[in-house]
Amino acid sequence: MSVAETLAPPEPAAEEAVHSTRVPLLAYVRDRETLTILTDVLAPALGPTADFRLGNVSETKAGLQRLDTLVSAILLDVSGQEDPLSVLEDLALFVEPGVRVFVIGDVEDMDFYRQVVRGLGVQEYLCKPINREIVARRLLPLLTGGASAMARGGRVVTVMGVHGGVGATTIAVNLAVHLADRSRHHILLFDADLHGGTAALMLSAASGGGLRAALENPERVDVLFAERSSPAVSDRLHLLAAEEPLHMLVTASDGAATHLTSLLCNRFNFVIADLPRHGTALNHELRDLAHVRVLVLDATLSSLRDTLRHLALPRGPRQASRPILVLNNLGAPGALTRKQVVEGLGCDVDVVVPWLPKPMHAAMTLGQPAVRQRGPFQVAIAALANEILPQKIEPAKSWFKFHTGKSKS
Repeated sequence: MSVAETLAPPEPAAEEAVHSTRVPLLAYVRDRETLTILTDVLAPALGPTADFRLGNVSETKAGLQRLDTLVSAILLDVSGQEDPLSVLEDLALFVEPGVRVFVIGDVEDMDFYRQVVRGLGVQEYLCKPINREIVARRLLPLLTGGASAMARGGRVVTVMGVHGGVGATTIAVNLAVHLADRSRHHILLFDADLHGGTAALMLSAASGGGLRAALENPERVDVLFAERSSPAVSDRLHLLAAEEPLHMLVTASDGAATHLTSLLCNRFNFVIADLPRHGTALNHELRDLAHVRVLVLDATLSSLRDTLRHLALPRGPRQASRPILVLNNLGAPGALTRKQVVEGLGCDVDVVVPWLPKPMHAAMTLGQPAVRQRGPFQVAIAALANEILPQKIEPAKSWFKFHTGKSKS
């Protein structure tokens, strides 16, 4: 039997991909960061029988030789190998026919991709570094039989502080600016605080009219109305915001956020929603509509408590993994250490933003996004963007080098 026949995908229908009598996925990866990402995204959808293990190629081979359980899919990590194709051909001898194979590696070459997918019959190949967005888009639908349900259009990202004053609006505004400047995507920044939002102030921009009408009378909203309500801040960044009188009650109609975001996602690659933490029907609807949720916390006990409460909320139908955790203002006087935060949460944070009172205060006073100035804040926002984007943005050349991502094991 040829390697292609051994690794070729099975003929049964998609709904039979995860059979109740089989382990839905056995994954061997070489580093703990990749293991954490795969577990966060895939385990909730595949169930408790999915098996994620750390192991090099030799340990993977030994594990496959000893395998006495029926498996629907296997994920192999061949990063760091001088000849990954030979490694895959060797491992193929221990893979049961009909088992779907997924591969992670570090060779970023289209010819290699074609050899792996077409020549070896591998279902999908991902090149490191990976993030939750890549796994959710490219692996999760194939493993759950939902590949045909992946809709085109923009992505909704909500940014919310776990309590007041942690800097969620600052993170949301600068994330939107960075994505528009560096990724060259079309970005809409949606300030969902209709009475006290400050996104427009931070951008030295004016709030466009029409947001309240769009929420109260969604049946009157079309693409043209939505675009006119979100004036351009730059070539690729638009702002949707309002500044309603404080005495005026705004009541969004049922489904208004769904209708509005569906129109906006046909125009913009990303809708970044600065979401107030208040428990309104609008905020709950926007939270459930998100493809990606970002939670901003600081290094305080109240933040730890509220972060755990937010992490306990059920995921929306579009959310493939837990929220991205941004630890802001680390190093502020009297704050907890990162180690204490991680111990309190029971999981690591994804992005760390150091305490930078002088440059951040100056940026807010002048209405100029701090992310456009080189330094540790720009590096942190770039790390957050790379958690969200399906393809990593290459960092700008800088004299600064700061660690903002996850700790390496």
